[in-house]
Amino acid sequence: MKVKSVALVAIAAVIAIILPATNIITGAITNPFSWKSLKENAFATDYYTGLLNSIRYSIGYSTSPKQAVVGYNGWLFLGDQYANSMSVSRSKLFMTTGKMDARKAWREKWRETILKDFGAKFYVTIAPNKEEVYSENLPNWAKPYNKLPYSSFLNMQHDESLIHLHDRISSEKSSSPIPLYYKNDSHWNESGAWIAYQAISKHIKSHNPNLTFLAQKDISISNAHRTGGDISKFLFIENQVTDFDPIISTKNNSNIIIRSFESGAILYSGKNKRIDSPSSTIVVTSSDAKNDIKVLWLRDSFGTHLSPLFASTFKTVYQRHWGGIITNDLAFRSLIAKTSPDIVILTIVSRSEFELTYFNK
Repeated sequence: MKVKSVALVAIAAVIAIILPATNIITGAITNPFSWKSLKENAFATDYYTGLLNSIRYSIGYSTSPKQAVVGYNGWLFLGDQYANSMSVSRSKLFMTTGKMDARKAWREKWRETILKDFGAKFYVTIAPNKEEVYSENLPNWAKPYNKLPYSSFLNMQHDESLIHLHDRISSEKSSSPIPLYYKNDSHWNESGAWIAYQAISKHIKSHNPNLTFLAQKDISISNAHRTGGDISKFLFIENQVTDFDPIISTKNNSNIIIRSFESGAILYSGKNKRIDSPSSTIVVTSSDAKNDIKVLWLRDSFGTHLSPLFASTFKTVYQRHWGGIITNDLAFRSLIAKTSPDIVILTIVSRSEFELTYFNK
């Protein structure tokens, strides 16, 4: 009994030394002299959990399938905790023509309202889910069956405001030297965003021939790498995996200023860069945009890699996450009235658009 007690004490002592040391070395403890930092992170096991999970990941096993699904060739996909992604992919949840007609009616209502009451154009861009574009990398149990995929229903919609990006991105992936989506993140990368931008610009220009958009000659693409993205973080393996991270530079090399719309305070001033999805309205002005117009852009995280391209295209871009706006008619009208845009653009990922029951009304 005494030997067991000594052994347990010894093991506890080793752990008490190893865990804090590991968390200092890996940066989990940002300040070893701060009691708060030590208290919060001294005995965190994320690093060793990540090492163990990286082994599981390599053989196709996920410790949190509700959050992250491990596919073929190292690809990770969102689980059902996020907008029922896998159930939609497997066609366990599926769209109906009635719901699609309701969505089309919503778009048409706002297209007519925004044009009539505010003199602006309205466009809805739907970014395809990663599993729609790279379904060949899904595990066999997660692949769609029987029912038509959501993208097929979108292809049946032909209203002026809809910009459906699935087919364009899917057709370009085979000719791209690198994937258009991150393997261990749920989003497209800048190469994917560039393909999306080209489709968006082609559609908008067909209704606004006086506008000018970026062309292939206006950009350069350099290849870089980064550590894991959002899905890999669910498995604590973001530091054990890497991914391609193409960087697009525009040759006009614009500077931008980001201000709070409410207060006018300058939040950033410098080189054009990616902008994360803002929870409150911001104003992005560009020094060298191709068009001196104002755009109200309601967006989600799929707008992050599009944001430098939009800043190089439109002089003034009001940005805000669409949450709480597109499901509230008064808030939507109020924001349009306050910003007085020439164009209103909604960018929303397919899984979110699918889940919004508001559109079914």
